[in-house]
Amino acid sequence: MARLTLTLALLIVQVFIIKIHCKSLSTNNINKNPRRIKNSSKRSINQDKDGNTNLHLAITNNDENLVNFLIHNGAYLDVQNFAHDAPLHMSVNRNLLNITKALIDNGAFINIANADLNTPIHLSVITKNLEILKLLISKKANLNVKNKLGDTPIHTAIVTSFPDAVELFIKSNVDKESLNINYDTPLHLAVSKNDLTTVTILLKNKANMNIKNKDGLLPVHIAINNQNIPIIQAFLEASCNVDTVDVTGKTLVHLAVVQNNYEITKMLISRKADLNICDNDGSAPIHTAVFNNFTAIVELLIANGANINAKDVKDNIPLHLAVENQNLNVVKILLQKDNRNNIAMVKLLLLKGVEVNAMNNHNDSALISAILLKNLEIASLLIQHGANKNVQNKESNSLIHLSIDKNKSVIKFLIDQKLNLDLTNSFGNTPLHEFVSKEIKNNIGDTPLIKAVWLGFEDVTKVLIKSGGNKNAKNRHNNTPLMLAVSKNYFPMVKLLLSEKVAVDAINDDKMTPLLLAVTNGFVNIASLLIENGAKKNVQNNDGNTALHLAVHKNNTEMTKFIVDQKVDTEIKNNIEDTPLIKAVWLGLEEITKMLIRSGANKNARNRHNNTPLMLAVSRNDFQMVKLLLSEKVDINAMNNNKITPLLLEMRNGFVNISTLLIENGTK
Repeated sequence: MARLTLTLALLIVQVFIIKIHCKSLSTNNINKNPRRIKNSSKRSINQDKDGNTNLHLAITNNDENLVNFLIHNGAYLDVQNFAHDAPLHMSVNRNLLNITKALIDNGAFINIANADLNTPIHLSVITKNLEILKLLISKKANLNVKNKLGDTPIHTAIVTSFPDAVELFIKSNVDKESLNINYDTPLHLAVSKNDLTTVTILLKNKANMNIKNKDGLLPVHIAINNQNIPIIQAFLEASCNVDTVDVTGKTLVHLAVVQNNYEITKMLISRKADLNICDNDGSAPIHTAVFNNFTAIVELLIANGANINAKDVKDNIPLHLAVENQNLNVVKILLQKDNRNNIAMVKLLLLKGVEVNAMNNHNDSALISAILLKNLEIASLLIQHGANKNVQNKESNSLIHLSIDKNKSVIKFLIDQKLNLDLTNSFGNTPLHEFVSKEIKNNIGDTPLIKAVWLGFEDVTKVLIKSGGNKNAKNRHNNTPLMLAVSKNYFPMVKLLLSEKVAVDAINDDKMTPLLLAVTNGFVNIASLLIENGAKKNVQNNDGNTALHLAVHKNNTEMTKFIVDQKVDTEIKNNIEDTPLIKAVWLGLEEITKMLIRSGANKNARNRHNNTPLMLAVSRNDFQMVKLLLSEKVDINAMNNNKITPLLLEMRNGFVNISTLLIENGTK
C-alpha cells in the first residue's frame, strides 16, 4: 500500500512539472500555429543537451500515455533536435505506429525533412514498415519529395529492396520518371541492383525505358553491362528499342559483344537488332568481335548479316584487325571459300566475299599488316586469296621496302613471291633487290645492307650479300658496314662480315679504320678478330694516332697490353710528334708508361719541342712519374730546343722535391 502511494505521488509530481513546462511553452508567442515551431526559435524551447524536447524523450521511451499527454497539453510537434530529427522522424524510425498516427492527427508536419532531407515517408521505407507507409500515404504525404541524394521514396524503396513499397507507390500514382542527382530513374536503380522483381513491376506499369542517366545510359544499357539475362529478357518483352545507343554510340549489340556474351548477342539478334550500326569510333560490332578474337561471336554476327567489309573510322575492315591480332582462325573465316572446312565458324563465313585488298587510312592492306608482323602463314593465306603482292602504303613503300628490318625468312618469302622490284617509294627508293643491284642509297646515305648491319640483322645481311649487295658500301660519313658493326660491338656481325672478305682496312672521313674504332671503344675481342683477319696494326688516323696511341689515350691498360703484344711500332709519332710513351707520360699513366718502356719503347723519345718524357714529367711536377723514369735510367741531362735540362726546368718552376730527386740521381 505504501509503495502504491509513493508511485502515485511521483506520477502527480511528474504531471505537475510537465504542466508547468507546457504552460511556459504556450505563453511564448513564437508562431501563429501553436503546434509548430521554427528552428530559429529553438532556444525558447526547453531542450536537453542534444536538443530533445520532452516529446522527443517520451517517444524515445515509447511512452504513448506521456506522448498523448504532452500533445494534449500544447507541446510543439515539429521541434527538431540538434540532429534535425523531429518527433515524427523518431516515431517512424522506431516503428511506433500509434504515436506516428497521434502526431499526424494532431497536426505534425507530415513532410518534415531531417538532416539528410529524408521525410517520414522516406524513413518508413528505410525501416520497411508497410503499416506506417500506408498510414503516411493515406494522410497525403508527398510521394515525390526528394532527399539529399535526389531520391524520392520510390527510389529509396528500390535501394532498400522493398518491392511491396514499390507496388504501393505505383498504385498511388507516384512519379515513376523522377530523377535523382545521378539522373537515375527508379528503373535505373532497379536494374543496377539486378532486382528482377522490381524491374518487372516497373515495366508492367509502363515505366519509361528511354531516359538516360548522367552517364548517358538507359536502364537496358545497365542490364547489358551487368549481363543479367532475365532482366534483359524483360526489357525485350517490353519492346525496348534494341538499336538504342549510349553516349559512345554503342548499341546493345556492341555492349554484348564487348563482354563476349554469346547468349545476349543472340537474344538481341533474335529481336532484329541492326548489326551494322557503328559507334563514335566508327566500329561496328564485328570490328569489336574480330579485334578481341571472339571467334564464336564473329561467326554469329556474319551468319546473321553483319557486313564483312565494314570500315571503321580508320578505314580498317575486320580483316585488317584479324591480321593485326595475328588471329589465323579469324583470317581463315574471313577468307575461306570452301565451306566444307571443319571449323564451325568458317562454315558460315565461306561464302562471304571479303575485300582482301581493302586499305585503311594509312593505306595499309591486310597483307601489309601481316608482313609488318612477320606472320608469313597469314601473309601466304592472303596471297592465296588474291591479295595484291605489289601493294604500296601511303609512303609508297612496297612489301620489300617494309621487310628490310625483318628477318631472313620474311625476305626469302617475299623474294619467292616474284614481286615487282622496280617500285619506288616516296623517297625515290626502289625495293630490296633493286637497292642491292644499283647500290641506291636513301636520303641519309644508307644502303639496305648498311641498314641491316646497323640494326644487327645477321640473317638479312647474309641474304643481301649473297644477292650481290656491296659489302663495302659507305654511308654519308664514309663508314662501311664493318665499321658500323665494330662501333656497335656486334661481334657476330663483325665475324660474319670478315668471313665475307670485306675491306678490313677501309677508312672513313676521320681516317679511322675498323681496328682504330675497336681500340677507341675498348673492344678487345673485336680488335683481336680484326688483326687475325689481316688488319694493319700501325695505321694512323687524321690526327696521326695509331691504335697504340688511342689505347694509351683511353688509359686502357688491357687494350694497350694487347696492342703491344701484337709487336706494333711503338715509335710512330702522331701529328704533334708524340709517341705513345710521350702521351702516356704527359697523361700521368704510370702503369702504361712502365709497360711501354719494358716493351722496348724509346724512353728518351723527343716531341716537337725536343722535350723528353722526363722533361714532360718534371714540367707537370709529377714526382712519381719522374721517379719511375729515373729508375728506368732515362737521359737525365738531355736538353730541349731551348737548351734546358730537366733540372733547369725544375728550378724554373720551383719543384724542390723533384730537384732533390734529380740531383740524387746524378744530374749535372
